[in-house]
Amino acid sequence: MSEPPSICLPSSYADLASNYNCKYYNLETLNDELRTKTEQDLFLFHVNIRSVIKNEDELIEIISAMRFPPEIIAITETKLRANRVFHSKLKGYICIRADSLTRAGGVVFLIKSTLNYQIRDDLHIFVPACENLWIEINLPDKKSIVIGIVYRHPQHDYSEFQKAFQENILKINKSKCVLCLW
Repeated sequence: MSEPPSICLPSSYADLASNYNCKYYNLETLNDELRTKTEQDLFLFHVNIRSVIKNEDELIEIISAMRFPPEIIAITETKLRANRVFHSKLKGYICIRADSLTRAGGVVFLIKSTLNYQIRDDLHIFVPACENLWIEINLPDKKSIVIGIVYRHPQHDYSEFQKAFQENILKINKSKCVLCLW
């Protein structure tokens, strides 16, 4: 990670439901924004890490410098393959991963172990050169939130991916869940 990650943070749960435009923050402005975070707010963090093995220590430094740690960390371009062992050093998180068959790509969710979630295998996009994970977060007295993390390799045929992706969006919309994507 040669440059600090941009951080996308909806300012409240209501923003997730009504505003699909995220903002990007540096660490200083993020911590200013997090001053108003309450226990009911869900903090989601995404980073394109360009190798989780090489850059996890830097990611941990960034997370440690945050006023509040995120409930969900979505990581793209992990460069993990099935034969590579990876156990995150971040304490209190469950790791779910979709590995790449190539030297690039791969996605990981790090989910706080206290969060009520379920994996949504029914939303998996089955197209070549695309790693993706989908989870549903169940928050008390609120709509469920479906969160997807997708890495599509640039050389893959976009039209096939787009068709499968649009089918997922329609399926989620019919379920009346709130959708958040990376």
